Amino acid sequence: MVSLQNIQSLTDFRHNAKKYVEQLQTTQAPLVLTVNGKAAVVVEAAEAYEAYQARIRELEAEVTALKLQTLKDAVAVGAQQAEQGQFSARSFDEIIAAAQSAVSGQSAS
Repeated sequence: MVSLQNIQSLTDFRHNAKKYVEQLQTTQAPLVLTVNGKAAVVVEAAEAYEAYQARIRELEAEVTALKLQTLKDAVAVGAQQAEQGQFSARSFDEIIAAAQSAVSGQSAS
């Protein structure tokens, strides 16, 4: 969703680009530019963009780590059950599908 707090027309941005660039660098808040009254593009300071990208990479790494831990936990439970003689009547494909669902965060059927 586009924030409606900092909106300007593209025409005004073109006429006052220096002022808006200074504002972007000072506030680090994105600027929504409109064309014919509709949001068309979002402009932001390079530092803010880099910070967003760094945070996205951090979150992706965290999600990957959580998925890996979930898979490791599921394998450990399965190994423990196998050691105790508790075997599943599910096919290999069903087990793989359940593992993929667990890793993706979806409920297994």
